[in-house]
Amino acid sequence: MRLAETDVLVLGAGLAGLSAARSVLAATSLSHTPLRVTVAWSGRGPAGSSFANHNNGWGLLAPDDDASREEVVARAVRIASPGFIDPRLVTILAEEAADRRRELEPLGILPLKRTSRVCFAPELRAYVYRDARAVFRALAGHVASCGGELLEGVEAVRLITLDNAVRGALLVDNAGEPMLCATRAVVCALGGPAPLLPHHVAGGGNPGTSPALLAQAGVQLVNTAYLQWMWHDVEGGQFVRIDRLPWGTAQDGAAALPPGDLRLLQARGDHFPRSYDLPDEALDLALGRLAVADPDGAVSVRNEDGAVLRIRPHAHAANGGARIDEHGRTSVNGLWVCGECAGGMHGANRLGGAMIAACLVFGRRAGMDAATCAAETPTPNRGTLVEAATAWMADAKCSAEQHGPQLDPHRAARALFLRDGGDARAMLQELGALSLHKSAPEDDPQGQLLTCLAKTRVQEAIIRRT
Repeated sequence: MRLAETDVLVLGAGLAGLSAARSVLAATSLSHTPLRVTVAWSGRGPAGSSFANHNNGWGLLAPDDDASREEVVARAVRIASPGFIDPRLVTILAEEAADRRRELEPLGILPLKRTSRVCFAPELRAYVYRDARAVFRALAGHVASCGGELLEGVEAVRLITLDNAVRGALLVDNAGEPMLCATRAVVCALGGPAPLLPHHVAGGGNPGTSPALLAQAGVQLVNTAYLQWMWHDVEGGQFVRIDRLPWGTAQDGAAALPPGDLRLLQARGDHFPRSYDLPDEALDLALGRLAVADPDGAVSVRNEDGAVLRIRPHAHAANGGARIDEHGRTSVNGLWVCGECAGGMHGANRLGGAMIAACLVFGRRAGMDAATCAAETPTPNRGTLVEAATAWMADAKCSAEQHGPQLDPHRAARALFLRDGGDARAMLQELGALSLHKSAPEDDPQGQLLTCLAKTRVQEAIIRRT
């Protein structure tokens, strides 16, 4: 097992991870306390929802005046149910997003002149950025030029805890060789669980395992069941506006869609993702029941031009993850979380552009706080870390080979999209997995199911690479 050492280990090189690394380096410069920063991720270039997404771009919700900031907070809280939301985190996001946007400009990262409407709040506007891969190169280049280490081609499979604090991470590289990285602080920015599902638009390079890694470390998770779903054309891959489908009209060669209430169609036109517990959710669920009855999980419809399309729901992003405080701290010492695997600043439904804002705002906050704590934390004992990692690998590999859960991801996707708690519970009971993840509440079978899917992916990595 290879050994490495750093002061702050950032897991993930998406927008949140690189923002955290930049802030660690900035804090080091200001305090004149030298700290080593290592950014570890599984790819060798732009990856994940930030930089390798379907559109090669993103929208940023960064309100510039008090009225808009107040509206962001009010609307985010209004659409949060039935999920958890922390108004403090939403307020911080609204107040600081504009400053984080302006900090990108010296790196040549500028928005387009046009702005975009915001999902779930069309009266607000979001900044639009194109060529996300170029943004990655600018941010990663800045981290490297300031002394940060970019460790490519490794996958995190376990956070190592000593004396009730995270003090290292077990990684495996593309050749299957394990690496143990000892550190004073870990910032987890590994993205969400959408890549666990067979159809998603979250980009490549993200294994989707953050729920399992965080749950196994004892972190409290929130809103894990609330995935964003988008309808996409199976053949062309393009996003499909379901509010523009011919609801209630007989269709030759396509599914007969039930009548669509005009109010529901108008409400659905205000947002691209399906919603949770809002009236227009009925439209997505009606289409979803037709889709899951098909062997390919798709449904034939006619678009507004009369052409027949095969469409299916694709997982896009998560609205939940580790519950964090205003500094990105979790319920576990030594561990900060930011980006899509953090929860609390969004509820079940999320304002458009708010995830990019969260990556920038809480990535910076997590990095700054981790740097402060790392400077005051002694270097962990390597020998003790090696013993803990070796023992866990042996137990995990044995468990995976003998009792590793085998989940049908298509069946899981159906249960998650349709919010079928009964089917989710049945899958978990089949696996005997209800007691495996204490950080996921027992009344949240969908959240437990995602965590179990993530655990399966981790076990597969252990068997395949060790």
